[in-house]
Amino acid sequence: MFYFLICWSSLIVICTVIGGGVLDLIQRSAIRRLGDRWMIAIWLGILALALCLLSASFFLPLTPWVGITLMALLVGLAWRRPGARQLLGAVRARATGRKTLLVFLLMLVISVPTTQPVIWYDTGLYHSASSVGSPTMVQSPAYRCWSANLVFLQPGLPSPHPSTQRN
Repeated sequence: MFYFLICWSSLIVICTVIGGGVLDLIQRSAIRRLGDRWMIAIWLGILALALCLLSASFFLPLTPWVGITLMALLVGLAWRRPGARQLLGAVRARATGRKTLLVFLLMLVISVPTTQPVIWYDTGLYHSASSVGSPTMVQSPAYRCWSANLVFLQPGLPSPHPSTQRN
């Protein structure tokens, strides 16, 4: 649980910097209120990071090192813009110790009852294609039930795709 709180908190800071750079690039002066500017910066940062990760995934597999490298590159580019530094400074100046503690306690109160172990069935069965054929997967009743209902795995029935034809 603390792992996710740390990850999400650091992602908010990183996306604030990236989004602040984007806002500075597109003349952020039209957004006067700090809270609005901060929320828009977070969303723009998430979008910029997601688009860069999507673009990178076309050329190389996404690993943690690729994500960290892209994140560092985007933060470095955004940090060169004065608007990104000003936005992060303004948000830090408004975030007093008491406000930060209250937000962290709110995050804990929300995350404690919602944190539970993820079991295989909870993933919605959409990760099963990556582990088809593993001994533990094939023995599970959920996998046998799921694979028995797939038409193209039924022997003797025509497959919708020629590449999955069985002899």
